Formats: sequence, C-alpha cells, structure tokens
Amino acid sequence: MSGKKSFYLELAWLGEVFSLIQVLAYHKGTSRSEEGVGGELQRKPESAGSWIELAEAHPELFRVRVKEGRRKLVALVSG
Repeated sequence: MSGKKSFYLELAWLGEVFSLIQVLAYHKGTSRSEEGVGGELQRKPESAGSWIELAEAHPELFRVRVKEGRRKLVALVSG
C-alpha cells in the first residue's frame, strides 16, 4: 500500500458522504453547486478539499457535471 492515506480511513468521510446525500435528497432542485451545498451545511468537508471533490470521488453515488463551461454541479445518481 502506498504512503497516501485512503479516504476510507478519514474519520469524517462517512458522515460527510451522508450529509451530502441528505442535502441533495431533500432539496427541491436536482443538483447543487459547491456554494449551495456549503451554504446548506455551513461548513467545508474535512475529508476532501470541497464537496464537489468528495462527490467526484464517489461516482457510484454522485454525478458531477459542468454547467456553462466551468461551474460544477453535483446530483445524486438515480436508477
């Protein structure tokens, strides 16, 4: 195993994944920006550099798309 620490070993990782799922599941829109998620949760994640980065690490749960050429939005995977 390399010297890089796995995100699965980060203490905050699982709670932050659940927090992101909840924010996306209970919002009336289908996707949120970094600012939207951060504003709802009132903090930045500890296990990743941003909420979008956390989502990108889990394509089995989240989809990240680029809107208007540069703004990233995250949504839950459906079906």
